[in-house]
Amino acid sequence: MRTRLDVAERGVTLLEQKVAILGGERRRLRALAADTGRDWERARLDARTWTLRATLLGGQRSIQQATPDLPATITVVWRTTIGIRYPDSADCTPPRPDGRVVVDSSALVYAQRAHDAAVAAAARHGAALAAVRVIDREFHATRLRAMALRRHWVPSLRAALAKIELDLEEQERAEGVRLKSAMTLARTSERSSSRMSADQSGDV
Repeated sequence: MRTRLDVAERGVTLLEQKVAILGGERRRLRALAADTGRDWERARLDARTWTLRATLLGGQRSIQQATPDLPATITVVWRTTIGIRYPDSADCTPPRPDGRVVVDSSALVYAQRAHDAAVAAAARHGAALAAVRVIDREFHATRLRAMALRRHWVPSLRAALAKIELDLEEQERAEGVRLKSAMTLARTSERSSSRMSADQSGDV
């Protein structure tokens, strides 16, 4: 029982250390998500503004002609903290221009660059949000486990150990009383035997 209690207490300590580490990483990732969210919002508005300008100058057809057929490539960089894997960042590679893409105005050039920046910002923000979700989930689960051990399992083991120790003390006390009674009885019997022997010798 004492071994089980020691293991449980060490488990609580390790879980609380993990909660502290996850708490720090959680704060960092939330701040990062807020920053990337603001970057994404600015990039989105910038892309929208340049798209409107390009549309006004060349019409919707010019936007379609300047749009590449291939999508951008998103590469997620992963990170591992105390055994937990989550996105650390995301890199965006715009599609390569091909011969079918026609860019016939400076507004379209700026619009294209603005959209590339917006996609990259969206990828970074998405990675940050995904990381926050992973760490949040692990943080809450670990904290619940630590609380359950600290508030319920450890006190239960301590109570059980205290009862066992109390039972052992009572058994030792009872054994001591029995032993003392047996020794007293033995001494009494010995004295009685001695008196009987003396009496018998006197009669002779």
